[in-house]
Amino acid sequence: MKLIFVHDDTRNFEQMLMNGDLNLFFGVDAAPFSEFEMLPLAEESIYLVASKALLENKLGWGLS
Repeated sequence: MKLIFVHDDTRNFEQMLMNGDLNLFFGVDAAPFSEFEMLPLAEESIYLVASKALLENKLGWGLS
C-alpha cells in the first residue's frame, strides 16, 4: 500500500476520485455523488481568530 498526502480543493479531489486517480480523500462539503460512499468522521466548530484591534478598527465590530 502506498499512502500519499496532498492538499487541494475538495472539488478537485472529487474529480480525481471519479477519474480513478484517487482511491479516497478526506474532504469538506463534498457533493453527494451516487458513485461515492460518504462517511461523516466528526463535527467540529470553526472559529474566526483575529486580533481585537483588527475586528474593532478595520471591520467595525464593536467588542467589549
